Amino acid sequence: MLGTQHSVPVICRESESPVENLPGGFWPDVAGERSGGPLLPCTPLQVGAAAGLYYLAELIEEYTVATSRIIKYMIWFSTAVLIGLYVFERFPTCMIGVGLFTNLVYFGLLQTFPFIMLTSPNFILSCGLVVVNHYLAFQFFAEEYYPFSEAPAPFRDVGSSVYSSPPLSHAR
Repeated sequence: MLGTQHSVPVICRESESPVENLPGGFWPDVAGERSGGPLLPCTPLQVGAAAGLYYLAELIEEYTVATSRIIKYMIWFSTAVLIGLYVFERFPTCMIGVGLFTNLVYFGLLQTFPFIMLTSPNFILSCGLVVVNHYLAFQFFAEEYYPFSEAPAPFRDVGSSVYSSPPLSHAR
């Protein structure tokens, strides 16, 4: 073919492999001096996660009525958790209000499930509210400090050793 040039790997030293001279530089050499580049090899964990997400998407496509029902129950559960955080833990009203409004917008998205238009105001609003909701939550937890010892300890003050776990050195 006229006018096209093909790049041929050039071996400069005896220890170099021809793959090192390929454009892009995404093949790591034996010594590990070149790491990454524009393309990185996939790990088995990434391939497994992608396969699992693909299978989940196939299930959602096959069972849309059951998926819609599950999503609806998850939104109701999230609403109950938000109300519980407000009543029992005195979380800020603004954060809880935005969370409840976000769930209301999600219910609006479920009306047309599985058909979601990416340009609909409801979808765009839900995307914006996710960002706002997370920002408010991060701000709250940045201001309120909870030591790690207090966070996961529902049975710590029971007074009985029945609920305490053994030290890691004695665990089998």
